[in-house]
Amino acid sequence: MTNATPAEFIVDMTPSGAITARHFASAGVASPLLVLAHGAGADQRHRWMVDMARRISARGVDVVTFNFLYTEQHRRTPDR
Repeated sequence: MTNATPAEFIVDMTPSGAITARHFASAGVASPLLVLAHGAGADQRHRWMVDMARRISARGVDVVTFNFLYTEQHRRTPDR
């Protein structure tokens, strides 16, 4: 399992704001990509999300996690 630091980037959601996303790269050259969303109780930096993204990327799948806009804006209620 890789312990590499994921690459973090910003996704512009204009006009609503921006969200952060993280890319957990696999060792493969032409790897499939999984976009992994967090649940309502935690964000993309939760230890379960990070561990799962690392485990999946160690199996040859690139993983991108992200925070929903409500999480980035520090709101407790998900968007409708």
